Amino acid sequence: MKSVLIVYGTMSIGGSTTSLLSLLQYFDRSKYEVDFALANNNGELQSMLPRDLNTLPALMPENLQQLKQKSLRSIVEYCKAKMYAKKSCNSKNIMGQIMSYENVRLSRSLTKKYDIAISFIENYPLVYVANNVVADKKITWIHVDYKAAGFIPRFDEKCFSKFDKIVLVSDECKKTFDSEFPKLSERSMVIENILTAATVNKLAEQNTNIKVSEENLNIVTVCRISFAHKGLDRVVNAFNKLKQKNIRHNLKWYVIGDGVDYSEMTQRVKEYNLEDTIFLLGAKTRPLPYVKMMDVFLLPSRYEGKPMAVTEAQMLGIPPVVTNYASAAGQIKSQIDGLIVENTDDAVYDALRYLIQNQNEVIKWKNNLKHENFDNMQEIDKIYRIIEENK
Repeated sequence: MKSVLIVYGTMSIGGSTTSLLSLLQYFDRSKYEVDFALANNNGELQSMLPRDLNTLPALMPENLQQLKQKSLRSIVEYCKAKMYAKKSCNSKNIMGQIMSYENVRLSRSLTKKYDIAISFIENYPLVYVANNVVADKKITWIHVDYKAAGFIPRFDEKCFSKFDKIVLVSDECKKTFDSEFPKLSERSMVIENILTAATVNKLAEQNTNIKVSEENLNIVTVCRISFAHKGLDRVVNAFNKLKQKNIRHNLKWYVIGDGVDYSEMTQRVKEYNLEDTIFLLGAKTRPLPYVKMMDVFLLPSRYEGKPMAVTEAQMLGIPPVVTNYASAAGQIKSQIDGLIVENTDDAVYDALRYLIQNQNEVIKWKNNLKHENFDNMQEIDKIYRIIEENK
């Protein structure tokens, strides 16, 4: 029986975490001995890990911040990260990328040798598996458009070169990665996030604590509250623009999630007097029952890999309206089962105007979704193949 280690960051709400839970649920533990390790034990979805999974103690020390404050090297690395971050519109990603190396340096190493070691997301798990794990074969996942996320290739190239396979979640993300790392293109491949309608429908079977009116067009977004990534500020500004132009509408927007910009978003909603239109519901361990109640799923991201939240909404019969991120056209047939708009602030405003004026289109999109199948359990076979193939 082959030994497999899977390393992840934190069990916070997000598409990559949902993908991880699906993988762990269906991973054949009769054939593979699986160890699972997190950087830390934070995150709303920690309780959803399979009970029979062998979960190791957190890799980061609990006193990590104190250790970094006392380390001259950590202080120097932090200053370097801040310097690079100032030059980027994706400053939080740059900080996370650079500080991952210092966080891994201060983390505990694993003494066990594995047949297979998997980093299931970029940054900390990537660096940890590359530098702190001994394994015969190493595989890493990237869940975002690497270039659009603003990562600096020269910081990660050495780490990526230590992996036998580099998995991207869409063809578009692979193209971007290959353009950034042409020498590693032969190692990169596409495996879509694993998702089944049975799992999604089960997760959606729960009562919620809100009521929505059928007289309104109810819109929902489920994501981390990050302006730089998810673009939620665009929607707040668009609703404010509708108000300033005195455009009457019946749109209601429900936002599920937490994150670095939650307080800022709350403040803007109050400042623009939009409390009767925008409702911040906070993080929900099970957001899908809320999605199931709605009419439209909105994702105004500035960049994405292949967001599972969009597919989850489609499986529940809720049409998505999204910006044109890398894999959008591969997920949505625009004007048939949803809508794709340009990835600009103005286009997000225009999308809201379109929904106000064309609510019958939403009904058409919903009907079309009833005839589509989004299951992709076959993707797990690709994972088994790369585990079993010779180096």
